[in-house]
Amino acid sequence: MSEFTKEYFIKKFKAIPNELWTIADLTKPTNGECHCALGHCGVTYTPENTYLYTDEAKALSDLLADYHFKLYGFKADEQQQNANGCQEDNVWRINDETIKLSGTPKSRILTALKSI
Repeated sequence: MSEFTKEYFIKKFKAIPNELWTIADLTKPTNGECHCALGHCGVTYTPENTYLYTDEAKALSDLLADYHFKLYGFKADEQQQNANGCQEDNVWRINDETIKLSGTPKSRILTALKSI
């Protein structure tokens, strides 16, 4: 069984203050401590501008796949490309969603985790 469970992520993300969350960036350029959920799981960009996933981030994306499907009608993975050439992921869409979900990035991720 993976160490990265629903309970693990809820505890981890609850402990991160709201002001250390961001949208549209793994790491906010003006503040190296401010991340999206994937950034808090150690994901970085490669020189080719693709994600370099950690085991922790892969586990989070897998956990949120069904919630993502309920919102968008498909499950994403880190290898898919959307129409804009960006990589799809179950996590960043939930983290950044402001039309279908309300609240802060932190609250959106916690709501998704608690609903699974």
